[in-house]
This record gives sequence, C-alpha cells and structure tokens, in this order.
Amino acid sequence: MKKGLYLLPSLFTLGNMGAGVYSIILSINGRYPKAAFAILAGIVCDILDGRIARITKTESKFGIELDSLADLSSFGIAPALLVYQVVLHHYGNLGGVITFLFIIAAALRLARFNVKVDGGTPAAFFTGLPVPGAAGILAAFVLSYNAFIQDVTIRTIPMVVKNMPLMLRFMPVLMVILAYLMISNIRYTSFKRLKFGKRKPIQYFVFIILFAALVWLYPENMILIMFIAYILSGLFDVFYRLNNWSKLKRAGNNNPSNLRRAGDKK
Repeated sequence: MKKGLYLLPSLFTLGNMGAGVYSIILSINGRYPKAAFAILAGIVCDILDGRIARITKTESKFGIELDSLADLSSFGIAPALLVYQVVLHHYGNLGGVITFLFIIAAALRLARFNVKVDGGTPAAFFTGLPVPGAAGILAAFVLSYNAFIQDVTIRTIPMVVKNMPLMLRFMPVLMVILAYLMISNIRYTSFKRLKFGKRKPIQYFVFIILFAALVWLYPENMILIMFIAYILSGLFDVFYRLNNWSKLKRAGNNNPSNLRRAGDKK
C-alpha cells in the first residue's frame, strides 16, 4: 500500500473530524439536533473519503490511521457525549460508565479494523457493527426525540413517535448493546463493493425512489428506521447461518452412509 498523504480523500477525512468536533461543541452548548446532524454529516464524509480513495487509487496507511482518529472523535466521543447530555446524565455515575464503555468499544472496533487492513484482509463484510452505524442510530434517535417534543412543527411517523418514551428509557441498554455489537464477530454488510455503474433491475430504481420520498417526508424518523434496519440485519444474518448450520447437521445425521458407519462401530 502506498505511503504518504493524498489531498482529496484526506480533506474529506478532516471534514469528518471537523464534524465530530463541531458536534461535541454543539452538545456542550445544548444544541442537540444540530449536534446530531453534524454526526450524520461526518458519516457522509466518511463514506466519501473511502470511496474517493478507492476510485483514485490513493489508499494509504497514513489515510487509514487518520480515518480511524477522525472516526473515534466523530462516531465514538461525539455520539456518546450527545446521548449523555440528552439522556444518560439522569443516571448519575452509571450514565458516565455507559458513556465511557461506548467510547472504549468504538476505539477497540477501529483498532481491530486497522489490524485486519494491515494484514491484507479484504473487506467482503465488516466484522462487528461499524462505528458509523452505532453513531448513526444514536444521532437518529436524538433527531426523532426532538421531533417527538416538537411534534407540532415536524412531520413524523405516528408509530415511531408513540414509542419514543419507551426508547428513551431503553437508551442505557441500547448503548451497552451497541458497544457489544461493535466488538463482536457478527457480520455486517459492507457497501464498499457496491458499483453504481453496473446495470440493476428496475426494482432497485423503484425502491430507491420510494425510500428517498419517505426520507423527504419523514426525515428524522426514516433515518432512525434505516439505522435500526442495518443493525438488525447483522442479527438476522446470525440466525440465518445458525438455521442453515442446524439443517446441514440434521441432513448429515440422516445420511445413510453416516448410519452405516455408525452401525459398523457397534
């Protein structure tokens, strides 16, 4: 891998870091919705810096390390502080411990990713929940919570808004679950191999138009639903593979050759 600094992808990486720092400042000043949007802006920059580096063939070890430092500030510290300010400070010392636990898990997740990249492991999928995914659901929650308390002026999905108080009480548990998912071995889809230039079925186009329309109509709620769906996708993959494994095991036990071998041993 080439060494050195490449300007274009590094500018987006620094934009990601700047969004994280700005989010921290906004959280300290009590401007929580804007802090959440800053985290989402950091996710966009994080997606673009990697894609630009691959397209322009300007990936480097320096860029990987810089990206991880930016991710820790934008997707580790910034969302943890935001949720602490909004919810977890009500839990006293426990809230502080949960906040720190989330940041530790984000740091470990990023360090493990860098080790695998250094070892040349291709990323067909992510091992563990990506840090931007964990940060995204926290930022989206804050936006939906703001829509809940400002429901007169913001368009919302009634079912999502109705369950906001429950999600608010569930937030400490969610933070712990997200911390575990980041350092787990659960597989999550990597979108790095998506090639938008290739032909796709017309259903893809219809789905994208429909999804874009829903995001435009209910931006806060749909962003939350999108991140929840991504997090659940990893858990569904676990259940799917376990189900396939159990079917293969049952098929192997019912194989006549296996029964003959078992009879020979008697």
